[in-house]
Amino acid sequence: MAASDYVTDVQGLYVAYYGRWADVSGIDYWTRVVDADGGDLSSMVNQFGNSSEYENTYAEYLDDQGEIDDPSGIVTQLFQNMFDRAPDAEGLQFYVDALNSGESSLAEIALDIFNGAQNNDKAILDNKVTVAEYATEELEATGASYAGADDIAVA
Repeated sequence: MAASDYVTDVQGLYVAYYGRWADVSGIDYWTRVVDADGGDLSSMVNQFGNSSEYENTYAEYLDDQGEIDDPSGIVTQLFQNMFDRAPDAEGLQFYVDALNSGESSLAEIALDIFNGAQNNDKAILDNKVTVAEYATEELEATGASYAGADDIAVA
């Protein structure tokens, strides 16, 4: 496959993890990484979890050492990013328990939620990814630069 075959997946993870679309250099870089990994998104999402953008995006849920201090809040934020809603109580508890026990990292949980989207949630996520792809294409076509999540975001 070619790196371009992974644009939708990469855009989806930007939406899921950061609540925004990918900048032009980000989409280019990560599609090549995912292609080199044979389509596996794990490396990408794990690296997202070690970035300064992660720390900035989720600062209110982290302690002074950058560790998750509010697992319920951070899981809820993932659901908000992807589906514009809070998780149901059972799903929230499942993911909080997985985080607290060390069974799953936040990156793994984000990927699980992303890959498990169904019905209306899937439609919402798909629509956000479609908008994200369009936005990144427009940035590339116009030569504009991404100025940060405060300036552009997927609503």
